[in-house]
Amino acid sequence: MKNYWPSLWRIVLGVPVLFAAWGAGSVVGDRLFPGSIVMYRMESASGKTGATLFVLAVALFLRRFLLRSIRLFLSCLIATEVTVLLIIAHFTGYWFLRLSEFQYNGWWLYVFTWNVAIACIIGMLLGTAWDRNEQKKNEN
Repeated sequence: MKNYWPSLWRIVLGVPVLFAAWGAGSVVGDRLFPGSIVMYRMESASGKTGATLFVLAVALFLRRFLLRSIRLFLSCLIATEVTVLLIIAHFTGYWFLRLSEFQYNGWWLYVFTWNVAIACIIGMLLGTAWDRNEQKKNEN
């Protein structure tokens, strides 16, 4: 029987790291460009851009050093998205009892995390390319 605990701990450690990158990137983006436009009446464009860049950089290093496979990285991304969806459900008060509640919470999930998901996938692909490049160097 395979021991899944090391993989589970890596996923559990990756979720708060992605949250921290998102928060830190938002703060840094807002501090560097304080007068930028506000998107969706909630986030500034500079905060969203800063969060995207921080998540991209963190995703690259997460994929390369902590989450050593695409499977683990995608599991971490899904766990992060589910966590955000549950946080949104907590604040809206809609707990998926009807399809309309799921659509409402799903829309807010999209508004908050579309850039994070894209940055994570790009970071994962760049980390995979970095791994393959290192393997080729080690073979020669």
